[in-house]
Amino acid sequence: MIVKNILKKRAPIAALMSLFCFDVYAADILAQVRYIDYALETNEAANYSGWETEIIITPEDSAQYFPLEARQYDFESGNKQQRFAIGTGYLFNLDAWYINPEVKLRRDTTESPVNEMTADGIITKAIVKYEVNNWLTLGGRVDVDLVKRQHDKLSQGLSDTYYRYETELQPSVRFTPFANTDALGKGPFKHSFIDVIYFYYNARSTRGGVESDTGGNFMLGENNEVQQYRIESTFKFKKFTISPYTRQPIGDVTSNNYSNSISPFYTYQSTRYGVKTSFNVHPKISLIAEYYHETKNISSEFEDVKTDDTANQFELGIKFKI
Repeated sequence: MIVKNILKKRAPIAALMSLFCFDVYAADILAQVRYIDYALETNEAANYSGWETEIIITPEDSAQYFPLEARQYDFESGNKQQRFAIGTGYLFNLDAWYINPEVKLRRDTTESPVNEMTADGIITKAIVKYEVNNWLTLGGRVDVDLVKRQHDKLSQGLSDTYYRYETELQPSVRFTPFANTDALGKGPFKHSFIDVIYFYYNARSTRGGVESDTGGNFMLGENNEVQQYRIESTFKFKKFTISPYTRQPIGDVTSNNYSNSISPFYTYQSTRYGVKTSFNVHPKISLIAEYYHETKNISSEFEDVKTDDTANQFELGIKFKI
């Protein structure tokens, strides 16, 4: 009940710390704050800007940590999205193995003049890495989430609640190709690496939620399935790090919206090219930035039309340790 109230009221971080039995002043704190600006060329109402904050608190001499997350996006349409999350995780370093399980309680809210959506979820993930040698690392990430969603269509008095199960799989291979070379195994190439990742996302919702007395179906569920391959590279200089990356589709993404039909609502293919950077201005302070360009080819079975969307997102922030 305490956690539920905190999620609902978005109490400040100081209040959250009272939930844990450790002294904040005897802990390492890693925080980052980012400003986000997203622009969709074909639909200005979907453009948004906002901020994201992530904090990781690690008690002194402990492998356990406590992540906090908060964000808010303001859309050109007048909509507002917010997220608040709190959780705990543990780091296992066993020779060549790295294992990191984590669990969070998360609340997402979306508000508009005519609709409201609330999503309360239990978010779990596990990251595993195995260092085969100094130039090859095998890894993977598994996310399993259970989210309760409630949609309220205020203008029509409709309401619906359903559960959504979300799964992500990300097996990966990391290459550090220049680790053993004399000519390139120095400077930015010494600790540079390339990740090749297969990304699979599957979301399934229960159907037949509670409908309003006015009749009709409204957001009885939604299904999504995504497959991608991703290539991410990182080059480290003394104070500067640059990480270009790409995300390429494997087949079509299918999104089903169970309102009045069980047919796919739309399918699309999405391609992204981006770059992340980090610059250390102090041993405990870094400036971070990211930019990506994304194209999406959409086909709607309901309207029998095809459209192309192009999006650009820019992020600028700061990361610091306390």
